[in-house]
Amino acid sequence: RRVLAPGQPDWRSRAALFAGITGLFYTHYLSALLLPVLVLLQVFLVAISARWWLATVPVGLGVLAGSLQLPIFLEGVGQTLSNEKLHQSALEAPEIIAQFVQYSTNGLLSPPAALGNGLIVLLLLLLVGMTAHRLVLNRDAWRFSESIWLLAFVVVSLLLLYIAVNEAFRLVTVRRMRYLISLWPLMATLAGTILHRLARRHAGLVAAALAVWLLHGINLAANSDVRYELGFFEQTKVHLLYRELDRNISEQDGLVLAADWNPRTEFYLQNYEIPYTVVTGNTASPTTEVKLFHTRHPGIWMLFQPAELTRMETLASTLGRYPCRQIGKTHGFLLVYYSSPNENCPDSPVQFEYENGIELAWPDASIQDGILHINALFRSRDDYLLAHYSLALHVIDPRSGERVAQGDVGVGPGSFVPVRSDIDIGALPAGAYEVHVALYDWQSGERLNARDLATGEVSDMHVLHRFRIN
Repeated sequence: RRVLAPGQPDWRSRAALFAGITGLFYTHYLSALLLPVLVLLQVFLVAISARWWLATVPVGLGVLAGSLQLPIFLEGVGQTLSNEKLHQSALEAPEIIAQFVQYSTNGLLSPPAALGNGLIVLLLLLLVGMTAHRLVLNRDAWRFSESIWLLAFVVVSLLLLYIAVNEAFRLVTVRRMRYLISLWPLMATLAGTILHRLARRHAGLVAAALAVWLLHGINLAANSDVRYELGFFEQTKVHLLYRELDRNISEQDGLVLAADWNPRTEFYLQNYEIPYTVVTGNTASPTTEVKLFHTRHPGIWMLFQPAELTRMETLASTLGRYPCRQIGKTHGFLLVYYSSPNENCPDSPVQFEYENGIELAWPDASIQDGILHINALFRSRDDYLLAHYSLALHVIDPRSGERVAQGDVGVGPGSFVPVRSDIDIGALPAGAYEVHVALYDWQSGERLNARDLATGEVSDMHVLHRFRIN
């Protein structure tokens, strides 16, 4: 109110102050820390006068009205103070500052936590300087410029109070940073006040700055992987998958969402008219809801993390569906289209079809710190057949045909068995190499023939991956 009307406050200002103070008792207790900051300001830094009472009386009445909520308010505080798990995961003071900067800049700035201590010291010095400045001046000399001081004092004091309370009671985790939201309107008002003052002399410069800021916001929303939704603020690329899905899904298709690990994936479905159902829990057995959903849609897409591949493959197999197409693996998720048995699937993730009804699907290879990581998934209609076999992975120098490294791994029982092999290639010289793969009976050593679905070639040894060492 002081920013918009520096003169004497009227009854509407006092009514708004009363309502705001009362409302603090109905918010989260961390947001209610604004009240002691306002009391500190009013008692120690504002001279007692008739105008002082015009602000103090509504505050006092607001506290009395809000005290009706006090038992429930204190009950919530007590539950939090007794939460040992919360205390163990609480952030340290420097981490809170770093997270707060990231929140306040929409992810544009992500300072390391190590800078947090320095920022806290700067905030303390700023608070001392503002307090000294106020005490030296006449406390009744409210001018328009004093609005900037008032807002800055409240913002800095409130942030430091948050940190102090957290140090004492261990309450703020990464996912509870949203409870500092009461700072944001104050910060926005402070920024607006500063710009309003600058606009008197530099209107063109302020207009240009606001235009750049708005354009940057549009660009940030369109291209940044940092998202804030449902109270959580983190980097995610799941929205890119939904764009892909929106471009590829047909009117008859549906989406099965493995949401127990990341409920925020449902948030983005609000932007698309995609029928979906959610799979929760650790079991791969389809619920009645999933079965009904499966019968309504000829094509089913499934969205999940790579670690859930075996679970979702089992679910699809139980429904009588087969992987037909995959998109979005680079975004940290798997978005897979599962078809009915009679549907043609030219882009199936199955790469090799072995004898005895065994399939090798989802092959993946990566190199990190001189180690070649190979991942794949075996599928079989027999739960015990795969236990008789091992996977041979040979690193071949194609120039000489020589085997220069090897990593064998047993497959194990099950209908869907993920396998992983880590091969040390750190000592290999620079050049191009191939990874050859074979499946053999670990007792007899006999290899199974397989058909490469990409080339149609049938052999007991196939090229799985090619890579280069620079």
